[in-house]
Amino acid sequence: MRKILILFLVLFYPFTAFAVDDAEKSAKEVPVPEISYGQKVEIVVPLQKNPDVLSVTINQEGKDVSLLLTVSNECKFDRAKELGSAFLMKTKTVTLDDPAGKEEPGTGLYNYAITITRSNGKIIVEGIKAGDKKEIEWF
Repeated sequence: MRKILILFLVLFYPFTAFAVDDAEKSAKEVPVPEISYGQKVEIVVPLQKNPDVLSVTINQEGKDVSLLLTVSNECKFDRAKELGSAFLMKTKTVTLDDPAGKEEPGTGLYNYAITITRSNGKIIVEGIKAGDKKEIEWF
């Protein structure tokens, strides 16, 4: 009987380590909410009222969110950054990724990629804001 118990432990003990690894991985990979159609409308409509803004697009793949803004050819670099920041902050507020009323983006659930282009297709400015970072990195 003792030999059977030892044999059982020797054969199946390694599998318990894999089970613990899988449990730890799944605990770290918390699923993020999908941005709903209604939330997208709540974000996009106010931005489209701005005369500099020609189109607004939000795409999401898991925790990665792309914010695409097309502005008029007359829109300057600094103004494009302001619009991109406003787009991000509105998105974070509506999706409850960050409490409303903050002036800086802060950390959150999503990783954001922001692209602002002119109507002729030329990129004015791009930025990224990782979920664990507090600010937008513009380039």
